[in-house]
Amino acid sequence: MNMKVEPGTEPPYAGALDCALKTVRAEGPMALYRGFIPTISRQGPFTVVLFVTLEQVRKMFKDY
Repeated sequence: MNMKVEPGTEPPYAGALDCALKTVRAEGPMALYRGFIPTISRQGPFTVVLFVTLEQVRKMFKDY
């Protein structure tokens, strides 16, 4: 998504699959999981709060 393309040159990747394959070849398969722990640490609590809140809102509307 942040691919920089210089005018007059070809883009470094043809698509998402090409990008993934080149990344795995250059850096190994674990490169695809870079940033996994910070992402889960950020999104995990949000998801829990979201579903608990959604459950309470549905319960509230069901009572009316």
